[in-house]
Amino acid sequence: TPYNAKGLLKAAIRDENPVLFFEHVLLYNLKEELPDEEYILALDKAEIVRSGEDITILTYSRMRHHCIQALKEIEEAGYSPEIIDLISLKPFDLETIGNSIRKTHKVLIVEECMKTSGIAAELIALITENFFDELDAPVVRLSSQDIPTPYNGMLEKLTIVQPSQIASSVEKIMKLHI
Repeated sequence: TPYNAKGLLKAAIRDENPVLFFEHVLLYNLKEELPDEEYILALDKAEIVRSGEDITILTYSRMRHHCIQALKEIEEAGYSPEIIDLISLKPFDLETIGNSIRKTHKVLIVEECMKTSGIAAELIALITENFFDELDAPVVRLSSQDIPTPYNGMLEKLTIVQPSQIASSVEKIMKLHI
């Protein structure tokens, strides 16, 4: 969100350590009113975008907005997802992630990058190492296809995760049990 971008960029500039700040070009057109007063956001804290009880959806960047778009379909299917925007990809906010997993016991990771060697693979490893006993189903990752992203917009939609795929994945996970 523009609010997050402003607060996180200020925090990155003021941080005494090196910080890589990634921006998604397709989010540049987002608009919202920003507070006039000074604020910065923590670089290492995830944001609970929506509280829920049934499944934890971990995401970041543009996929945050795809997850929000999928909400209507997910709720119509009778599920209450908790959506968490990771904000930071290193370090991960394991406290927020763990608290959500202990509540929902199911996890879907949604990312735009390719499946092989993506952020979701590292997250799955950390979740398995730290929260395995809390899981009632395998952690599922929903990533873009392992091919170069096409320049053509219609072809790009075929390779990148769409809101309907998120809703469908939630429904499948909710039917799984270990």
